Amino acid sequence: TTLPLSLDSFTTIDPRGLLSPTAHVFPSPHLYFRLKREGGGFKGPIVKSSLYAPADITITKISLIHATNSLEFADDSAVHFALCSEFKAYFDHVVGLAPKLQQAYDAASVDRCDEYTLTYKSGPVDWKKCDKNVNLKVSEGELIGYVGGGEVVEVLDLGAYDSRIEPNNYASPKRLFRTELPYNVCPLDYFSQNLSDLYRSRLGGYAYSWTSNTIISSPTCGK
Repeated sequence: TTLPLSLDSFTTIDPRGLLSPTAHVFPSPHLYFRLKREGGGFKGPIVKSSLYAPADITITKISLIHATNSLEFADDSAVHFALCSEFKAYFDHVVGLAPKLQQAYDAASVDRCDEYTLTYKSGPVDWKKCDKNVNLKVSEGELIGYVGGGEVVEVLDLGAYDSRIEPNNYASPKRLFRTELPYNVCPLDYFSQNLSDLYRSRLGGYAYSWTSNTIISSPTCGK
């Protein structure tokens, strides 16, 4: 019943199913909130915005991603949370954690760390991602952290899973790379109706051309 990201901090919401190799060779199971840039264009610094808890939630895991060989990239976090045992969701690309969350992460023991390399136009970048399980109660409307701010990731991911639904069908179930994917749902279905409608009005994306950049709306939350 609370918007986690204000309407004036982003332009559009890409539906689920986006393909963007190399990061997403398979369709993405989450939404992309496209953050605004200063000056309203496509090249200015990304506006820094606050991210809030959409309800009374329990944060269950925090992942911190750090570029070990480049100062160009800011640290990046994913915050996993639950409202009940059946419904779980996450925010990804949280650039700065609120002090309460940062303290919980620092105090927790490492559950798993992975190291990998991604190649950008500027060259290869080595990343280290460490997951920590936490059990942190956060109240509705409480600050979770921040998104955007300068030359950082220009999106906020929001994904959700509900084990109460009839499982989704996949062409090749053996290739599922996450065990929870059969229960992937549209996060917007779980907001109160008026807030869901506000976010749904932003579903879509930009159609780029040499003459103009127009927004094409999406009739669905994607699949």
